[in-house]
Amino acid sequence: FSNLSPFWQRLVGRPNMPTHMWFFDAPAIERLLDAAGLKMIAMRRYPVGLSTALSTVLGSRRVAAAPDSHAPLAQGWAAAPYYRLHMFLRYGIGRWLPMGGPQTAFVAARHRTDSA
Repeated sequence: FSNLSPFWQRLVGRPNMPTHMWFFDAPAIERLLDAAGLKMIAMRRYPVGLSTALSTVLGSRRVAAAPDSHAPLAQGWAAAPYYRLHMFLRYGIGRWLPMGGPQTAFVAARHRTDSA
């Protein structure tokens, strides 16, 4: 994973392929945007350690039973509350936590030729 310490790599486990095919640090995102003719306006990063730890704990039994399974941890009626909890941990609580460990980001960009 991009710039994750060995502690977080052990906690996270496998990189959730094929859902996440690439992992980028901030300079790589800027290079990618530049290559696409875009200029970054803003980036807001959120730590996702709480959400990651929850997925690791809940998914450890399933992964042990079926290590090649890429099925979502929560399915059916449990999917919506499970993913709402993850969004709350990431963006509700996460915005107040210090950076460190795995992160997600929202990036705003515009064409380099646009004014303002």
